[in-house]
Formats: sequence, C-alpha cells, structure tokens
Amino acid sequence: NEIDKERIIPIIDDFYFAKNKEKHIKDLSIYPRCIVVVDEIFGINIKDEKLIGSFTHLKIRELKPSFLLL
Repeated sequence: NEIDKERIIPIIDDFYFAKNKEKHIKDLSIYPRCIVVVDEIFGINIKDEKLIGSFTHLKIRELKPSFLLL
C-alpha cells in the first residue's frame, strides 16, 4: 500500500535550526503542500532561488496576549 501524499501536510517549526536546509526543502518538495516556519530574524538562506520560489511566502505577526473583560 502506497501512502497518498496528497493527504499528508508536513509541518516543520523552527526550521532555522536545521542543518542542510536546502536538502530538507528538496525532500519536502515531493509533497504538494507543506508548512515550514522560519523566524524572520534568522531567515531561511536558501541559495537555490528556483527551489524556494516554488513555495508561497507569508508573513505573520505575533499576537499579543489580550485580557477578556467580563
């Protein structure tokens, strides 16, 4: 039985800690969708622009804690 890659979405957090980032991105490219979280301060530093260009880049901002008033 082969696993349907359409149903798998790898989620990688703190990707900036990984060694051999380009290799890992190439390995992840077999999946139609994946989520790679990189802290903006550290960046991803991938030299292969074509490889990283196949990903959609989103910038999110950190939410501050809020208080609920009752």
